[in-house]
Amino acid sequence: MSLERKNGFIIIPALNEEDSLPIVLNDLIEYSFVKKENVIVVDNNSTDKTNEIAKSFGVTVLFEKNQGYGNACLKALSYIEEQVQKPDWIAFLDGDRSDFVSNLSIVLEPILNEKADFCVGSREVLEKGALSLPQIFGNKLVTSLIYFTYRKKFKDLGSMRVLNYKEFKKLSLQNKTWGWNIEMNLRAIQENLKILEVPVSYRKRFAGVSKISNDWKKILPVGFTILYTFFKIVISRKKNLIMIEYSTIIISIKKLEMFIRKITSLKKSEDMESEK
Repeated sequence: MSLERKNGFIIIPALNEEDSLPIVLNDLIEYSFVKKENVIVVDNNSTDKTNEIAKSFGVTVLFEKNQGYGNACLKALSYIEEQVQKPDWIAFLDGDRSDFVSNLSIVLEPILNEKADFCVGSREVLEKGALSLPQIFGNKLVTSLIYFTYRKKFKDLGSMRVLNYKEFKKLSLQNKTWGWNIEMNLRAIQENLKILEVPVSYRKRFAGVSKISNDWKKILPVGFTILYTFFKIVISRKKNLIMIEYSTIIISIKKLEMFIRKITSLKKSEDMESEK
């Protein structure tokens, strides 16, 4: 028996997306994937009119003071868990209009037909400049690590994701920042979810500035946070592990943690200097 198309929630973490978000929400309302109130925009402490604009569309708007992609997602999930009627599925979508909302139907279909528990939109049709070189390299590195460790092939760590809600709850995700998506992929493998990738299109963000892709001061800490998350999850949850040198990983984690702290400390020092 297929799941109900309308019985889902769409989660959109948003930080300073006042120009792009209206277009994303217009598209979602036009395609009518779910009721308006089942579209959840999480304002991740924006300094622009993101919150006000989202509310004007009649969608559910939550506020999360602590910035971080994972923090925003966890806020939405806490809200969903409070609802009397639980959803059949949940979807994650970016608010910068890089994702084509129309592609959501492609990613959602395998979940509704119960051919997959977790479906990721693999960004295979790219507008020129949609992904920066660090993003392309990072994607390749992490997907290669996943294959080396679990023999599970991913082409991409795309932002458009749909999951069967009941299966999703098994993952018990905890990451509060940029390690959210990699944690989701790894935990899905470890919990034996049926995983599927489908090709989708992807374009440059509509407006504003990427939170990380063009700023090396942010790229390095984010990159190492993702790698740290990868190794940490692999070690702490050893289900379905194919091959890995644990001693090497433990040393790598410690070095990564020290490096992240050093980069973060340097960035804070630079920010304090710039404010003087």
